Amino acid sequence: MALKMLKYPAYIRQLYKVHNMKQYIPDTNDTQQNEENENSNRNVPSLADYGIDDAILAPPPEPDEIIWVSKSEIKRDAEDLKKLGLELVNLSPTELAYIPLEEQLKNAIILATKIKKEGRRRQLQLIGKMLRHIEVEPIIQALDKLKNRHNQSVVLLHKLEAMRDALLTGKEDALELVMNQYPDADRQHLRALVRNAQKEQAANKPPKSSRLIYQYLKELVN
Repeated sequence: MALKMLKYPAYIRQLYKVHNMKQYIPDTNDTQQNEENENSNRNVPSLADYGIDDAILAPPPEPDEIIWVSKSEIKRDAEDLKKLGLELVNLSPTELAYIPLEEQLKNAIILATKIKKEGRRRQLQLIGKMLRHIEVEPIIQALDKLKNRHNQSVVLLHKLEAMRDALLTGKEDALELVMNQYPDADRQHLRALVRNAQKEQAANKPPKSSRLIYQYLKELVN
């Protein structure tokens, strides 16, 4: 506090001392003495009268509470970021373009896809360090959306395969189910594809028509 007061003139420093002495005036049972003290206090000018904010002379605030993090937590977080970096490196260029990334981080990821072995390991470590200094939540959310989209694609793939197999095995009402679900489908075209696929199966030929059925069903879905 003394160091702070040195920048003020002597009369201001004296004023500060008088200002702070008010709270140390002892209590007394003598009514007259109390009145004199009150009158004396009223006559003491405040720091504000001289354009000085009391906050300037206030003691410094207490430091923020320190949050201790264990070494195991730090190591676990570092491992999580390395795994996140590996996920990003394993994405296709189309998928990577969907992820919100800073330019330097994106370039580091692209470089990691082009190198192998020890160089790739060091590059993954670098990517993990870069991830420590940015907000990764938007990246994780974008990855989750990609995974969800991939899962939906897998479900659709299985659905189309089951639909095609039902058509090829001549399952009852299979064609009607397709027509009800996709009214724009060409019934005659589908029947022709199914007949050709069944002939190919009987002759042990490559399943060209079977693949065409799957592709046609996929076009109907899209």
